[in-house]
Amino acid sequence: MNEKKEFDELVAIRRKNHDIQWEEIARYVMPHKMDFITKRSKGDRTRGKDIYDPTAAVSMNILASHMHTSLTSPSAPWFRLGFQNPDMNKDDKAKEWLEDCTQRMFNAINDSNFVSSINELYKDLATFGTAAMEVTFVNNVEEGFRLVFKPIHLSTCVHEESVHGRINTFYQEVELTNYKIVEMFGDDAPSEIKEKAKKQPYKECKLLRCVKPNKDFDPDQEEDPKYRRYTGKWLYKDKVIREEGFYELPYMVPRWDKIVGETYGLGPGTLALPDIRSLNEAKRLELRS
Repeated sequence: MNEKKEFDELVAIRRKNHDIQWEEIARYVMPHKMDFITKRSKGDRTRGKDIYDPTAAVSMNILASHMHTSLTSPSAPWFRLGFQNPDMNKDDKAKEWLEDCTQRMFNAINDSNFVSSINELYKDLATFGTAAMEVTFVNNVEEGFRLVFKPIHLSTCVHEESVHGRINTFYQEVELTNYKIVEMFGDDAPSEIKEKAKKQPYKECKLLRCVKPNKDFDPDQEEDPKYRRYTGKWLYKDKVIREEGFYELPYMVPRWDKIVGETYGLGPGTLALPDIRSLNEAKRLELRS
């Protein structure tokens, strides 16, 4: 099965029913994230027209803010490093090295776009019970080395678990302008898009990206991307335009609460949906009267 067919099958099996519920939750809680069933143009002014009482939206923002400050506060390190060997954790020089690494990691995270991105992830998690974010980096002359965090709209991606319940496969539809695709892939960019970039540089085009376990994984040859634990592909119209290799899955997919057999989570937005409906309808009738 090719990647496009596998993506379509996973959407139909895993995500289709969730899309219907997520669309309704977003209508009342995060109208700018509605696009699960009906795609709307960016900046569409009809978003939010069904909200008569903002209690749910305000509550979601408060919950996301509390998670942000209590779990990943930008003001102080929120993680600690340690060795698996307990004896090494008692060594003074080893502890100094760990503390130095912790501070370097914390500085690198704060120098990135993590703060704004993790806040969006918490909002998605509180609203839909599932969230997704890509973790990557840039390393060039202009910017140097910098971590990059990219929240992903749930309507554009689908994931699958291993037999042990750990997410190990991720598909994502990525919309980029013709100009950005040429800039990103250079000589590997499809000739069709290169031509379009000359006439319509800012018109968006869809690519498909998939990351899954590498059948050729070899821990003794991990320096070569072909043998790393995860393999990735970028595709345009079923044609592979770039292959990648990863030491670990470059995506975070937290889930609030999960039922056995489900790959997507349930969150406060799902549980509160009946009350949200009732509250908005009551307010609508009140205003009408």
